[in-house]
Amino acid sequence: MSDALRHFVSSSAQYLVIAGPVAYEIDYLRPADTKPNRPTSLRLKLVLPGTLAEHDGRPIQYLPAAFGWPQDESGLDYVELDPATLATFPLDPDLEAPVRKMIEFLRAANLQQGAEAVLMEQSITGSSPYNFSRHQRECSGLFAKVAHPVGRNVRGLFKENHLEPYDV
Repeated sequence: MSDALRHFVSSSAQYLVIAGPVAYEIDYLRPADTKPNRPTSLRLKLVLPGTLAEHDGRPIQYLPAAFGWPQDESGLDYVELDPATLATFPLDPDLEAPVRKMIEFLRAANLQQGAEAVLMEQSITGSSPYNFSRHQRECSGLFAKVAHPVGRNVRGLFKENHLEPYDV
């Protein structure tokens, strides 16, 4: 049970940070042979980020066109969701701006991965004053600084005096 809960919290947090509010549809499971037909268990079905919207004030989920569901005014297929069985987890409003800033920073840092290879080559030939160790120290500080406002504890992530962006 602890592994399932850890996976649920971890994946929900990832979706929440990267894509915004996370929604699950509660699917109540009922055995056919019980009277009255009371639920005996439930499962949470993820509503994929980016597919949840509202149509005429009701929650909907957009689906691939191949299913032939009703379409909204833009021509996209959707299915209505029962608001009573929808659990949505938003990001705390106080964390919204720092999390968006952190994600923007990490995406920019990801695009720069590997750029130091050219600089290292230039420093070997003496055509650049680039220093890999100093670069790693500065990156470590930047990753720690951008992660601090969201409560990210960076202890234990420093390895050989650097902090890997994918760890953050």
